[in-house]
Amino acid sequence: MFTRKAKVLICIVVMFTLLAEGCGGDHTVAKNLRKSEQMPEIVFWYHGDFRDVHEKDRIQGVWRFCDRNGNFYKLEEWREESWAIWDIEEQFASGALLDKVELYTTCEVEALFENYQKLCEISKNKEYEVERPEEGPGVQMPRGGWYGGYYDKDGNMQSIELYAYDAFGTHTANDERANEIVEWLEGVYSNAASQRTPTPEITKEPEVVRDLNGLQIIIGDTYSPEVTPEPTNAYEEATGFYRKTLMEKHNFTISAKKVADWEEMEEVYISSVEAGEPVAQVFELDYRFLAKPLSRGLFYDLTTLKELGVSVDEREHREKWSPAVNKVMTKGESIYGMRPEWMEPGGGIIFNKRLFEEAGLDPNLPYDLQARGEWTWSKFEEICAILTRDTDGDGQTDVYATCSDSRDTLQCLVSSTGEDFIAVDKEGILYNNCKSESVLGAMEYAAELYEKGYEKPEPSDATSDWYIMEFREGKAAMQFAEETLCKADAPYGENNMTDEIGFVVPPKPDGQEEYYTYVYGNVWVIPSCYDAETAADIAFAYDLYTGETPGYNDPISYEDLYEDDFYRNGKYDNRALKETLPYYDDKEKDTVNFLTCYLVDGLDIYELTKNYPFAEKTPEACVEELWASWQVLIDKSNMGEDTDVE
Repeated sequence: MFTRKAKVLICIVVMFTLLAEGCGGDHTVAKNLRKSEQMPEIVFWYHGDFRDVHEKDRIQGVWRFCDRNGNFYKLEEWREESWAIWDIEEQFASGALLDKVELYTTCEVEALFENYQKLCEISKNKEYEVERPEEGPGVQMPRGGWYGGYYDKDGNMQSIELYAYDAFGTHTANDERANEIVEWLEGVYSNAASQRTPTPEITKEPEVVRDLNGLQIIIGDTYSPEVTPEPTNAYEEATGFYRKTLMEKHNFTISAKKVADWEEMEEVYISSVEAGEPVAQVFELDYRFLAKPLSRGLFYDLTTLKELGVSVDEREHREKWSPAVNKVMTKGESIYGMRPEWMEPGGGIIFNKRLFEEAGLDPNLPYDLQARGEWTWSKFEEICAILTRDTDGDGQTDVYATCSDSRDTLQCLVSSTGEDFIAVDKEGILYNNCKSESVLGAMEYAAELYEKGYEKPEPSDATSDWYIMEFREGKAAMQFAEETLCKADAPYGENNMTDEIGFVVPPKPDGQEEYYTYVYGNVWVIPSCYDAETAADIAFAYDLYTGETPGYNDPISYEDLYEDDFYRNGKYDNRALKETLPYYDDKEKDTVNFLTCYLVDGLDIYELTKNYPFAEKTPEACVEELWASWQVLIDKSNMGEDTDVE
């Protein structure tokens, strides 16, 4: 939910009681007021109609209405002259009615905006109507009803009837959204009437609007198109509208822009910030580009910007920011990065259901074991023994249990213990964790699996993606891999693999209660070269920009987010979405870790993982060999020294 300070009063809910003559059958009218992307001054109104049935578009008097800030007014007296709805809208916008109205009540901004969005959706329904019996010609009768107004794409004021009553009875619309709007409007007025006392006047302190004085903000990334694409759904349309309203109210602009190619982004960030002329005011950086600028002190301390609500104190830290990023970007009492989006799921086990069935196993066995808390290293090894098969009886293994990249295998198993190769303490100090019992034990377990013949050996002429090709062709039943390989356009997507696959977390060490997972993803930062006032304005604008869109701010689950067809491929089953992905939700679970090893400038974890399956040296010997050189890099990162300088 938005805080009251961050709410932007962009909605107009208006109650009119208008008296005129007749009951014409055309309930949608238009007049060009102005080209605008904003809501009109009057969006919802109630009118009473005494017009002759052959007269249209005339309103006799105004009784109640509400301004665009959600303030409901009551007119002090009936009007004799005729009014069209756009005339009233213009009169109120100009201030001509202010001395003739009395403030009656107010309403919630989110509800206001949500119901306006429903009105916009109704406008697209070509079958929409308020259902009523056919009325005889020349019949005069009192008539009233709720209407809604909006600007179309050409800036024309449009009016839609939502509800009506007359001598024939009450008439509702054939679209439930219209009925929901009417129910809400009636409820706002009825609730105010029940609480209202006749004597005191309702007063409201004027809102203090923070003016950013035309500040232009670029969110620099490596992928945004030059032309912003048109919205593809109601959420995107509502979000775009809401953001434009925020910018107009607070006098700033903000947009995402590609400022560098991916391979150039790290250098572009460092050089432009060190020169005091950053090419963007907020940067979205790949997690592999954080170490060097972090060690050089080129990120702004976000805890000093109250506008963001970033804090090392969990009681003060806003829920919108990723806890995993918060933890890994903390140095002492300072935090240097944020992420307003969900994290990308990291590594786990992708498994081929067909090969499980051919080995005589239930194709959903990994899911069942995971659900029961029995997905352990020993159970995983039992399954590996069954899945590793000689299918033609020639004494050679034809189908292996696993086939994986060495880095993925070791990262998954190490992370399953809740630890990482490089760790960070509560003060944000990095340290080498490779000699810990958990990390060494995970590497030794991986070596045992390979020695027992469960892992397919890397061919001598292997290409960099050999393990992907082998798994896709059914040469192995399981793979330690990152979940991203299951996206629709990825190697195991619907166009690249015929077998149905599943996805579970890495198995946990025997005796361990929780499943631990890791996540990764880009991190957003503010350059450290800005003065405090400018940084605060940037933070204020970015917080608004990344806030929830009214009407779409109900909490969603991690798995709901990833049901998008872009990520899933049809073979990636529902149990992965509903049972596995929640284990990667860092906002709900404290067993999710960010890959800390990438925060040490110059340290490449592949120097260690390339030794898998540790045939020539033990894991402990490999760690010892790298210990001194890695410690130098870790010390420099902790002290903020440039690792490029000897």
